Amino acid sequence: MPKVISNLSKRQLRRKINQRVTKVLHCMRYNQAHQVVNSQVSFNSPSPCEVYNNFETISESSRCKRANELYDSSDILSGSEVDNLKERLKIWSVTNNISQIATSELLKLLQAHKCFENFPLDSRALLKTVRSFKYRTVKPGKYVHLGFDIGLQTVIQKLNFIPDEIGVLINIDGIPVSKSSKSEFWPILCCLESGDAAKKPFCVGVYHGGGKPEDQNDFLKDFVAEVKALERHGYSYHGVVIKFKVKGFICDAPARAFITCTKYHSGFSSCSKCTQTGERYENRVVFSSKVVTKRSQQSFLQQNDEDHHRGTTILTEINVDLVNDVPFEFMHLICIGVVRKLLNLWVNGKPKYMKFSGLTITNLSRDLVKQRFNSWRFQ
Repeated sequence: MPKVISNLSKRQLRRKINQRVTKVLHCMRYNQAHQVVNSQVSFNSPSPCEVYNNFETISESSRCKRANELYDSSDILSGSEVDNLKERLKIWSVTNNISQIATSELLKLLQAHKCFENFPLDSRALLKTVRSFKYRTVKPGKYVHLGFDIGLQTVIQKLNFIPDEIGVLINIDGIPVSKSSKSEFWPILCCLESGDAAKKPFCVGVYHGGGKPEDQNDFLKDFVAEVKALERHGYSYHGVVIKFKVKGFICDAPARAFITCTKYHSGFSSCSKCTQTGERYENRVVFSSKVVTKRSQQSFLQQNDEDHHRGTTILTEINVDLVNDVPFEFMHLICIGVVRKLLNLWVNGKPKYMKFSGLTITNLSRDLVKQRFNSWRFQ
C-alpha cells in the first residue's frame, strides 16, 4: 500500500519528485524522436504514455498527457506569460531541490518548441544566481549586508495574513569553512518569533574572513542601522505598515559575549544574569549556589559591574533588553552540555559506583527513542 504524501520524509518526497520529472522528460524526449521517425516511415508505435498506463497511477499518466499537450501546442506565449512561467519554473526547481543537470535538460527540451524559444538553455541562466555583491571591509575580512526586505516578504507571504507586529529572533555565530585554513563565515540569521514560517530563517548579512571580526560594532553597524529604521518607521508590506521589534538574540556563549562586548564564559565575572564572581576549580571556572544581585538593563547600560564589560556594544542603540532578551542557549547548555556529561557518567561509570547496569541502559535508551516524536510537549 503506497504511503500518503504527508507521511513521506523529505528524502522520500525528493526521490518521488525526481522520478516523476525524469519520466516526464523521457516521455517528451521519446515523443520528439517519435515524430521524426513517423515523418520518414509510415507506421504507428505505442507512445510511452500508453506503456506507463499499465504500471503507473492515473495521476502520473495524466502528467505525461499534459506534458504532451504542452509540447504539441502551437499557441505562442506572450512576453508576460513567458516571464511568469520562467519565474514559476525557477521556484519549482529551487523548492524541490532539482539538480542543475536535470533543469538544464528540461530547458533544452522546452526550447525545441517555438513557445519556449526565448527560454534559457542553462539552469544557471534561469536561476540568475547573483555573482557579485556590494561589500565593505570589516577587518580582517569583508561583510555583505543583504537586509530584511526580501526575507520578510517571503515569510509574510507564507503566513497568509498580514500581522500587526513582526517579532524576530536573531542568531549570530561563526562557521569554519575548512579545516586547512582559518577562513570562516559569520552570518546574521533572522526568523519570526512564532508561526510555521519561523522554522525557516533567512540571512540578513554575512561576514567572511580569516578569523572572526576584530570589532563587533563595525560588524553589526549595518544591521543596527536597518533595525533602528524599522523600529522607527515600521515595515511596509503592500502599503500596510507593520510594527517591527527584535525579540531577542539566540547565540551560544562565545557569540553572546562577543556581540554584547562582555567577558567570555571562562572569565570570573562572565555570568550575564547576575553579579556573582566565579572561582577557579580543577582548571575551570565554577559559580557557587549563593544568591547575588541580578543584572538589569539599566545596570548593563550604566556598566555598574566594570569587570563584566569589555567595552560598549552598538546593540544598546536598538530597543532590546541585553540581559533578559539574550537567553542562555539550549543546545550547548543542555543537549551537549549537562545531559552529555550525565550520560557519560551513567554509561562509562567514572566513578564506577555511578554506572548503570546493562538492563537499565537498554531501558533508558528505549524510552529516549520513544520520546523523539513527542519533543513538542517540552517546547
